Amino acid sequence: MTKLLFVYNANSGTFNTLLDVGHKLFSPSTYQCSLCALTFDTFNENKQWKQFREQSKIKMKFYHIDEFIKAFSNETYQYPVVLNFKTG
Repeated sequence: MTKLLFVYNANSGTFNTLLDVGHKLFSPSTYQCSLCALTFDTFNENKQWKQFREQSKIKMKFYHIDEFIKAFSNETYQYPVVLNFKTG
C-alpha cells in the first residue's frame, strides 16, 4: 500500500504555531514553508485542499519536522517534503 507523507517546514506545538501564524500575517513573502502555504490559509486548512484531501483515495500522513524525525530518525531531507511511502 502506498501512502504520501507530508512534512511541513515547521515544528509542532502551540508556541511554534503562534510564531508561524504571526510570520504568515506580518511577512508572508518570507515564510519558508511552501507546503503550509498550499494546505493552510493563515488560520484554517485551505478549503480546496481540504476537499481534495477528503475526496482522495490516497492515504496521507502529515508531520511537522520534529514529529517526522521522531518517527523516522534515520531520514533527513530538505523541508518541506512530500514522500511516497510504501508499506507492507
